[in-house]
Amino acid sequence: MRGLFLLCVFCVVVAAAPEAKANETEGNQAQPAPHQESQQAEGVIQPLPEDTKKVTGALIKVELTSGRAVLTLTGQKPKIRQTKMQSPPRLVLDIYEVTPVGIANTQATSGGFGRVRVGTVDRRTRLVFDSASDTLPKYNVSQDPGQITITWEDPKASHLSDVPGDDGLVPEIIQTVTMPEQTVSSVSNQTHDSSLAEGQWPILPETTTPVVLSAKDLNRISCQSPIQDLLFSSEKGIEGKFNGNSAFLKFKVKKIGEKMSYASEPVELFVVCDNAVYTLIATPREDVRAVTLRLQTPGKEDIGKNMAIFAGLPMSKKVMKLLTEAYQGTFPDSYSVNPGSRILEISPEILVREVKRVSVPGEGLEVSEMQVRGNFAPTTTGTKAGMKELQETDFVSPVVGEGILAVAVLDHQLSPGQTTRVFVVTHKGGAQ
Repeated sequence: MRGLFLLCVFCVVVAAAPEAKANETEGNQAQPAPHQESQQAEGVIQPLPEDTKKVTGALIKVELTSGRAVLTLTGQKPKIRQTKMQSPPRLVLDIYEVTPVGIANTQATSGGFGRVRVGTVDRRTRLVFDSASDTLPKYNVSQDPGQITITWEDPKASHLSDVPGDDGLVPEIIQTVTMPEQTVSSVSNQTHDSSLAEGQWPILPETTTPVVLSAKDLNRISCQSPIQDLLFSSEKGIEGKFNGNSAFLKFKVKKIGEKMSYASEPVELFVVCDNAVYTLIATPREDVRAVTLRLQTPGKEDIGKNMAIFAGLPMSKKVMKLLTEAYQGTFPDSYSVNPGSRILEISPEILVREVKRVSVPGEGLEVSEMQVRGNFAPTTTGTKAGMKELQETDFVSPVVGEGILAVAVLDHQLSPGQTTRVFVVTHKGGAQ
């Protein structure tokens, strides 16, 4: 049996940010004079004076990639205000009662905005995003505890809505790829790290999750509710029992001559908790110590909300919706959003780090956001003119995950040290 996977070049339509809500007086106040926008020569912006009252936090990092800016802050969640400006077109973002610490006052960016300037006005930090053209790109500003994310669209990029196609998708953009069947034994080819062994991936019901367990020590599975059943094939050399909110698993050890032989073949486990079934593909490893896996029990209310959100949509539309949300960095509260934990070995010419993993309980859909960095010298064999060509097929691999539906690459040409974003959508069961 072969699975059908969608492969998509990234060109989603980013919704325009809402108009600034500031009234006319606030708009005039937010209109910074040139000397207010950047009062200093290029360098590090100075913090607000120490005697400034009511400064409750600090801007400690501005991370820029093509089409995206991530601001890292300390302190309480601050009030922010975004204002569109013209002549020249720019976005002004004020962060109240926050002071910059060690931040360069001018940084270059790409994909719609040309540069970002940082300054201070009264008791707030001001960031000015200067458009790279004569129009302001479509953008989105989202705020989470300790972080503000600004994403924007490259006006030169193609849009799905610009080109007619079957079901609203562009045939040249969405391609079908037939992949070999993924068997249980193929899971062992995936890259595992200590974070996976520590159970930091979200383990959700009605999905299949690959995990690593200790082949030597006793392993534990924990659930928020009492575990109702634990099922596995005993002939595969595993023993287990459950009590209360915990289940305990131990792989059998064989003695061959004077040596101990430890299990290494993946085993299917089924855990029933709170009337939900969790499916695990557990790979035992000698170099991993005792593992505790924690099962997540999303509320029935969240599952109902997600099923309502995706009701009536074909799978292709569901995938594009999830890709758009991942690009913008905004998700419904009913999704499960977790920090990424994997370093993926895909090619020696690129460094791939998972930065975010988002699950949709009730739909069996997940999207992973990867940060990909060029890790080669300009003269590296296999690169053209010092550039690395990225293909979506580079990320269709068991190393990335099983059940891959779509891969979206933001920038297909990477120079040494340059970063881009890659999104991978997978399906692991649930409603379709």
